[in-house]
Amino acid sequence: MAAEGGEQLRRKVLRIGYVRTTSPYDLQCTVDAATIMTCEKVGVVGEIIRTIANVLNYELQFVQTDNYGDRPNPDGQWPGLTGMLMNGTIDATNGVWMTNELLHVIKFTVPIASTDTGIVAGRLLSADADAPMDFVLFSPLTYLIFIPVLLAAAAVLKAAKRGSTIECIWRAFAIIMWKHNDRALHPLMLIGVLLFVLNYFANFRGQRLISALQTVVPAFQIEQDLRSGRLRLIARHKAILKHDMLQDMYGTTDPYSKSPFPPLIEPSNARIVQLLCERRDLVYYGDILALFSGDQPDKRTCQLSRIEVDSASSLSFTAQWGLGIRPNFDNHRLDDINNIIQRAFSPSMLQNYYFKQYSSAAATDPNAAPVQQDFNPIIGLAQLRYAFYLYIGGVSVAVSAAIIERLLARKKRTYFINAEQLINKSDNWSLRSETA
Repeated sequence: MAAEGGEQLRRKVLRIGYVRTTSPYDLQCTVDAATIMTCEKVGVVGEIIRTIANVLNYELQFVQTDNYGDRPNPDGQWPGLTGMLMNGTIDATNGVWMTNELLHVIKFTVPIASTDTGIVAGRLLSADADAPMDFVLFSPLTYLIFIPVLLAAAAVLKAAKRGSTIECIWRAFAIIMWKHNDRALHPLMLIGVLLFVLNYFANFRGQRLISALQTVVPAFQIEQDLRSGRLRLIARHKAILKHDMLQDMYGTTDPYSKSPFPPLIEPSNARIVQLLCERRDLVYYGDILALFSGDQPDKRTCQLSRIEVDSASSLSFTAQWGLGIRPNFDNHRLDDINNIIQRAFSPSMLQNYYFKQYSSAAATDPNAAPVQQDFNPIIGLAQLRYAFYLYIGGVSVAVSAAIIERLLARKKRTYFINAEQLINKSDNWSLRSETA
């Protein structure tokens, strides 16, 4: 009975293993059992773990280690979090990559999100240097300018049949504004065709522009630069540097003792950003979202950009991640956990709410310095103001032209009527004179 009671007590405790905390996924209060339930900001993974504990009535415990355990040791034993899951020291992890090797030895929850890992470099801009280029394929006003041009073209086509260009412009405007019926080609159809063509060529130009500006760096070139010291790698934690990547880049899995230019480890995101801006020989390796979710430099003085590496390299990859689960974990409980994740943390909910909520250091850490963010909408209020002016101007020109054209037509019609009356009167006088 005592053993059974101890087993029941053990099942109520969910032991979470972790290596490090990384914004926006988790924070320091996320891995503290005393604060995770009361902390206001716990990160995306912290929200998931806290919800699971509340719904399934778990008591949380956290165990830290220094290695994820992405591959077994030469003796066949798994180190780090993987080994702790396999020997039952922990029940779950705070989030690990779902690699082929790990899928064969431990369980996972349903995929929570994907992690984009790559290399980022910084470039310090001088005071007289040009700001980073912001390419706009088509200005929003381009579409507004093309619409009256298209209406004019449609009016010219109609004018060939009706004989009055102003009248056709007025009719085209009336079709749009007051849903006038017209048997001729509807101008809105032409506008739709125009917008389709513009979007098609905008996408085409965008692909060409990206292909022209985005240079893919061969992996062997980065490997040579890292081994020679022309480039130095910086990361937030040793655990992020996988053995395969270290072997490819440095020729050894232990570059800290065997390489004259070992990777630099800096846990502070703000410090990494500062070093990237100050040193041209430094490149960041790790989670792209984690780097750009924290403190960002002033775009007028420093520009951070990702270095695209060929797909065959281990320096750049995208992998799904989830909560690692020990192999002998109860399947019914695992189903309950998966149901909670799927219902409360759907991909759209994670993308549109949780990751946006924890997208800046100010939102994740109350002690962090405020982050200066630039908000440049595609169509701002100022641009809409000019569009409104253009709309009012077009309406005024169309109405004025129609009124003037109608007044001129009325005067012309009156002139012809008067001339016809005079001709008729003269004919009548001629007939009377002949009769007399």
